[in-house]
Amino acid sequence: LETAIAWADVVVVMKLGSVYQQVRHILDQHGLLERSYIVQGATTAEQIVYAGLGDFPELSLPYFSILVTQVRPLNLADGVDCPA
Repeated sequence: LETAIAWADVVVVMKLGSVYQQVRHILDQHGLLERSYIVQGATTAEQIVYAGLGDFPELSLPYFSILVTQVRPLNLADGVDCPA
């Protein structure tokens, strides 16, 4: 995770349930809690999205929860096409 944070624009961690505390600690050290989102039960009627992990220090997550962290802001000046 540390290596991915060092070079990636976005980091995705799948199967987050059993390692949430360790991952959250690393994100906190890098100041990334507020740019992190967890999707629990994706595509189901029970889907929950947690935004800004600073408010969620203690989550009990199912194994297949997914974390998405925007490490660096998107720079639209780089010519990235954005849908209207």
